[in-house]
Amino acid sequence: MDVFTKVQTRETPLAFSEFWHDLYSDIFPNFFNFPFVEPVLIYRNGVTEHWRSEEFFFKILPERFALWAKKHPSRLNAALRQYRAEVKKIKALKRSSRVLSDPKRILSALKKMHYSMRRAAPGMLPVSWAGRWSEVYAGSRQLFTTAFLRKMDALRKIDTMTEDGAALTLRYLTALARATSISKNALSMGLIEELGSLVEEGDFNIKEIKKREKGYAYLYGSIVPLPQLARELRKRKIKLEEARSVKKTITGRAAFPGTVQGIARIVMRRSQFSSFKKGEIVIAPMTTPAYLPVVCRASAIVTDEGGLTCHAAIIARELGVPCVIGTKIATRAFKDGDRVEVDAEKGVVRKI
Repeated sequence: MDVFTKVQTRETPLAFSEFWHDLYSDIFPNFFNFPFVEPVLIYRNGVTEHWRSEEFFFKILPERFALWAKKHPSRLNAALRQYRAEVKKIKALKRSSRVLSDPKRILSALKKMHYSMRRAAPGMLPVSWAGRWSEVYAGSRQLFTTAFLRKMDALRKIDTMTEDGAALTLRYLTALARATSISKNALSMGLIEELGSLVEEGDFNIKEIKKREKGYAYLYGSIVPLPQLARELRKRKIKLEEARSVKKTITGRAAFPGTVQGIARIVMRRSQFSSFKKGEIVIAPMTTPAYLPVVCRASAIVTDEGGLTCHAAIIARELGVPCVIGTKIATRAFKDGDRVEVDAEKGVVRKI
């Protein structure tokens, strides 16, 4: 039985989840020339959870990638150059004020953006994960040189590709909703091929889409209704293992020191940003650049995910805000309005 753990929770449409699936089923295996274990993506409660094989992602993949990088330095450098170039293209697209109204042009823009992300993907892997892998292996062996880690850290600080890509996907779906009179929520449940059928043939299976709004899993290229997920996981010998211990006191890693007491605010989606009040403690799966309006008003930051090079850790150091990362269960251990203490000297968060 392969144990999968939840490593990310993001607010992303299905068309963007397709990109994540393609990374592990197609893009990464073909570029790095070794097999990857595909993730399980679960949509529920308005967000998409990314579950990945613990054994593969944190033990096998880091060593395979480190060996590949030593053997193919020129290919790695080329991938990183391509990554930087595509990140700039996607940033430019996000900054553009151009308004699209023709459905075919909207779909073309969406596909073009996804193509750019596919080209950037091989470089994205080390930028996103080399630092975290080094933390996992700290004390046992050095996977990467200090110079390489510094380079990845510098790139990570300016990395907004997945955030911008998700935002652009939502922007294009919003434009498509205006052009077709189908709601953005319904379109966000559609695969790229289904969106193409809508644009080209006027065919969009609303009945099937409505079923997905109740929740679904996307694994191995198939959409599985949540009631059928357990059976599908057993068939593939996959076990989802989530931290179950929800206590008044939880622990993580201190990313920036300080001790703060305040009111907790759970922030899972963009729609919750406006309810956040200055001085509250933001508790999130992970922060991204989109969270800046929230974290800039927060007295402390607490996340389920992340290592010392994650966005929350970086922004906390820049703002001088106490921060505890990688608690795994903070968004479930606390609820809105709880009075909590964040002890970022010890990496402890507790309800008071």
